[in-house]
Amino acid sequence: MTTEMLRIETMNEDERTIIGLLSMKERRNILVRSAQVKQRRIDNRLMKQHLDRIRSGEVAPQVNDADGFPYPTNGRTVFYKNEKEPMIDLGRVPDHDGVHVLRRKDDSLFFTGGFYLREEGEAWEDLLDDE
Repeated sequence: MTTEMLRIETMNEDERTIIGLLSMKERRNILVRSAQVKQRRIDNRLMKQHLDRIRSGEVAPQVNDADGFPYPTNGRTVFYKNEKEPMIDLGRVPDHDGVHVLRRKDDSLFFTGGFYLREEGEAWEDLLDDE
C-alpha cells in the first residue's frame, strides 16, 4: 500500500526521533486523531456560519419533518433548563437533528438541543438542586 504525504517543511532531528519511536499503528492512530480534531473545528465553524445565516434571516428554521407534518413543538412556549424566561420554539435548525431555534422576549434567537427544553410547570433536575 502506497501513501502520499505532503510536507510543508523538512522534519528536524527531534521530530524524526519522536516519530521513529512510534509503531505503524501508533502513527496511524495519531494521524486519525489529528484529522478528527481538524474535522471538529471545521464542523464547529460551519455550524456557527449556519446559525449566523438563521439569525440574519437568510435561512429559515425547519418547520416540517420528512413526513411533511409540523413538529409538535413549533410555536410552543418553552423554557431552557431552569431559566424563568419563556421562549417560543420556532422550529429546528435545518440539517442538524435536535437543535431548536428559540425566540426570546427581546426577539433575539437562541439555539439549543431539545433535551434542554421544558414546558411551563415541568420539573428540571437543576431546580431540585437549587432548593
